[in-house]
Amino acid sequence: MSTGQPQSAWEQPLSGRPVSSVQSGPRAGFWRRFAAAVIDGIILGIVAIILIVVARRVGYALDFIVGIAYFTYFEGAPRGQTFGSPRWGSG
Repeated sequence: MSTGQPQSAWEQPLSGRPVSSVQSGPRAGFWRRFAAAVIDGIILGIVAIILIVVARRVGYALDFIVGIAYFTYFEGAPRGQTFGSPRWGSG
């Protein structure tokens, strides 16, 4: 039986709820985003080499954790950008 009211939180409409309070600007093109990803990759690659040389097998696991932490920290921050994003205007 339907009472006309949503039955669960999944069925409730999103209207009236702000999705984000941060204003977003125009999006960067493919090549700017690609350049930003290359910068992020270089940074993480240098860290990976150091961890693998110093910690051997454990370095691979540490590198994986550092990579997750890097993107979680930077993209979860108020600006929502990794280190490479603003360098090429992609953020």
